[in-house]
Amino acid sequence: MSDSPARPWWSLRRPAGVLFWGAALLFVAGVLLPLVHANTFRRGIQTALEGALGRRVEVGDVTLQLLTGPGFRLEDVVIGEDPAFGVEPFAHAAAMQARLRLRTLWTGQIQLASLTLEGPSINLVKNAAGKWNFETLLERAGAPAPSAAPATPAAQAEAAYFPYIGIDAGRVNFKFGDYKSLFHVQEVEAALSPPRDAGGRWLMRFGGRPARVDELLPGMGRLTARGSLTATPPAGVARSVNLEIALENSPVAYLLRLIQGRDYGIHGDLAAQARLSGPLSGMGIQGTLEIGDVHRWDVTPGPAARVTVPLLGHLDLPRQELHLETGSASGAPNPVRVSLDLENYLSAPRWRGAVDLERAPTAPFWRIAQHFGVLWPEGLQLRGALAGRLEFPGVIWPTGSLSLLDGELEWPNSQPVQLGAAAVKVSGTEFQMPATRVKIGDEALEVTVSGRLSPLQVQAQVNARGVHLAAVRRYVETVKPGAFGGLLDGRWEGRVVYRKDLGSPGVWSGQGLLSDAEWQPEGLASPAHLAQARLRWEPGQFRAEPLAGSLGDTEFTGACSRRSPPDTPEQNRSVCQVRVRELDLGELEQWFHAADQPGAWAALKRALARRPQQPPAWLASLAVDGTLRIDHLRAGSWEFRNLQSRVAWGEGVLTLSAMRSELGAGTLTGGLRADFTGAAPRYSLQASARAVDLAGLALSTALPAQFQRGLLDVRLGLDTQGRTPQELRAALQLHGVFQAPSVSLDRMRSEETEGETGASWEMRQLEGGFTWTAAGLDLTRMRLTLGRDVYLGRGSIWGRPVVLLDLASGDRKLRLVSTELAEGVAEAP
Repeated sequence: MSDSPARPWWSLRRPAGVLFWGAALLFVAGVLLPLVHANTFRRGIQTALEGALGRRVEVGDVTLQLLTGPGFRLEDVVIGEDPAFGVEPFAHAAAMQARLRLRTLWTGQIQLASLTLEGPSINLVKNAAGKWNFETLLERAGAPAPSAAPATPAAQAEAAYFPYIGIDAGRVNFKFGDYKSLFHVQEVEAALSPPRDAGGRWLMRFGGRPARVDELLPGMGRLTARGSLTATPPAGVARSVNLEIALENSPVAYLLRLIQGRDYGIHGDLAAQARLSGPLSGMGIQGTLEIGDVHRWDVTPGPAARVTVPLLGHLDLPRQELHLETGSASGAPNPVRVSLDLENYLSAPRWRGAVDLERAPTAPFWRIAQHFGVLWPEGLQLRGALAGRLEFPGVIWPTGSLSLLDGELEWPNSQPVQLGAAAVKVSGTEFQMPATRVKIGDEALEVTVSGRLSPLQVQAQVNARGVHLAAVRRYVETVKPGAFGGLLDGRWEGRVVYRKDLGSPGVWSGQGLLSDAEWQPEGLASPAHLAQARLRWEPGQFRAEPLAGSLGDTEFTGACSRRSPPDTPEQNRSVCQVRVRELDLGELEQWFHAADQPGAWAALKRALARRPQQPPAWLASLAVDGTLRIDHLRAGSWEFRNLQSRVAWGEGVLTLSAMRSELGAGTLTGGLRADFTGAAPRYSLQASARAVDLAGLALSTALPAQFQRGLLDVRLGLDTQGRTPQELRAALQLHGVFQAPSVSLDRMRSEETEGETGASWEMRQLEGGFTWTAAGLDLTRMRLTLGRDVYLGRGSIWGRPVVLLDLASGDRKLRLVSTELAEGVAEAP
């Protein structure tokens, strides 16, 4: 056994020591070599670069590097251009990492293993001959490396070894002659490995964000590619490529702006992945396209799953021609086929597309229309299939035609609309659906649609001939023409037009004949029957002339119109001329409140009501001016003939002015105001009557039967309120004055004179005042002539007895009473 001491681990005779000192030497060299002035190598490095790239190269400062591999860091590198492609440099980089081949260490000849450009700006140029500047690099890279080093520097440069090329945070520009494209790729990370085998294939990796010079697209996804390219194929064989490419999820708006340079207001996102293989002039494409959340900019779509669409196509890279279409390689049937052709996509893009439909289901297109701002009525669904072709000649507005096969509109609680084979022709922004026959049950309609896509404008016209409205009631409720929104039934012959412009609500117009219809707006107890009404309406205007119908037993004729000029305070004011054959005022309350039963309890509830009883909504919103004529009006026991008046209704108040009517053989003039804004309607009447025939009033029970002959002049004022005859009578306040040349009273007797029971009394120059009380009608300040005597006094009518007069002429007293003293005599009207 040896007595020599053990060697330390760092001894060069131990393996660990060799590794330690070797690492230390490399570390010291890596730290100190960058401090060595390396510009003496500039000329050799420049020559090596020019030999490898085949272009003039300019470099700034040079720094030695060892730790990352033997090589140099070059500052401010400019790679010149082949004169055949222009004078602008091929690339300009802030710095370049140049790694040497190891053989350089023992041969003394500088050969580059790799070049990494930091932050470069690279120009890819296509000259007038149709050749790209990078093609010469491919040809140079395909040359085989020499087996022995040439003797001269020129021969060394010619036979230079082509290095691996990397790009870090670069930008790639595209030029066509002297014209630089608006398109470029920024944030480029790429690696290009030159061919090292007999196959002559480049290995490449690329990633960058497509962009435009004149547009900011901050959310644009990255375009990545990985694969190989044949640099020097055998003679007669074209260069070929094998790439896997992908586009990260990107806004659809940015993709459109990238190609067209403008925003079409379409939002959503899109992603794609595909495999490219084949020669550069005919690469086959197979992949998928993912689309999601596509909608118009001002519409918030509901949740929807992303759609994945298979893609096929081919690319001619030298000629910049791309063709894509939806479909799978298996050739399975596809009801929706979309194709896109793109030319000169790097310089002046030109594109065209097409959509072919072959019995495609309508549901997806129905949802797409909603996402683009079309507001369908809730629950409305379109069934059927679509067929046809739309072409897009470089713009998003198509040309072509689409047909709806076995089309049907379905709406809950309504009959479906059979659309049959409706066809739509599209020419740019304009579209048109020729007259198409549709059916709702047994009813047939003719529909025509036309309009524009930009700016949006839609016009639809529906023609009908004797259609029963009950069959189409659900659809009519969406139209609501004028004041006839409560139509229940009837027959319609005419047309209805719908128009919708961008930024404004849709409007309806139309004209035609409505007959045998039932109309019941909200608040009307029973429907009004419209025997005939010729209607015409458009935005701000409505006219019904002639108009004929009935409400209950009350028949009416006339005409109504409404004009609502914009920015006026009376936008809903109508003008009407109405003629009524016969009307009983007692029916008015039943028309509007048939469900309310008169009685003490109902009256008490109304009296205690804290809120006023409002008129029906349709009536409250109505404002009317016009004229009213009633041939025969009955108000209790009073009968009026040929009543004519001006009418005004608004804000719950009805006013009759310039009123004139026949009352018996006389005439009645005056005005009426009815206020429906309180807890109960309030009525106020100011009127004058001339030459009223007392016998006629007695015959109609407006006065007691004792009044037989005479003509009466009256001026009166009336105020009352209530919703039933009992309420109206209880609140009645009536006063006025009267006079008559002569009056004959029958079946009267004098309590002061015997034997005159049932006698007639002739009075002349009768005058006085009257006031309504709970006991009846009080006559005051009476003055009359009996025989040759003038009497003064007072009286009452509709009391007990029915007629009672207390008169006096000087000292003589006269008391006249009716002979009807028994119970059950007629009561006051």
